[in-house]
Amino acid sequence: MIIDFILAAYAGISTESFFVFVFLMVLSLLFAGPDRPFSSGLFRLAFIALGISALMSLFGGSDCDCDL
Repeated sequence: MIIDFILAAYAGISTESFFVFVFLMVLSLLFAGPDRPFSSGLFRLAFIALGISALMSLFGGSDCDCDL
């Protein structure tokens, strides 16, 4: 949670947006482990997103016929 706060504060200050800070903190709360204060929910979310992206590219995610 400490790392998440630092990352969210840095992103909020660099974008000059309180909404970005609050949004990143809410996302980090969804994925954080409550037993370890130095665990990062934002890093866990990023790794999940990278894994989904890698799986989509591995199994041909760009070949989607989902045009409406």
